[in-house]
Amino acid sequence: MPILMIAMVPSLSSAAQQIPIVALPGAVFSVPGTGGSKSYLPPIVVVPKGSNAKFTNLDIQGHNIVSDKGKWPDPFLIQTGASEVIPLFGLPAATYGFHCSAHPWMKGKFIIKKL
Repeated sequence: MPILMIAMVPSLSSAAQQIPIVALPGAVFSVPGTGGSKSYLPPIVVVPKGSNAKFTNLDIQGHNIVSDKGKWPDPFLIQTGASEVIPLFGLPAATYGFHCSAHPWMKGKFIIKKL
């Protein structure tokens, strides 16, 4: 009799931990050339391996979190008060830069760490 084996693969709907990150009010007015350190809170986000990030936009302009090197799908601009899950759960431990596609001076980093 054949044996059926099933592999469990995590998905965005899984119960992965979600690490918060926000675009602050006035983020669009952060000074270009300063690394956008006032754009995202926190600007450097430590994420346990196997987790996602949850981005919330508190600014009056639309923003997103786009991978500098295409490591996750590019999200649409997130409007004021809305949130989006950034799918990081499958990425290996490393540092990943990101930016806002509409405001490229807004920058940050995800540091994915094994726990």
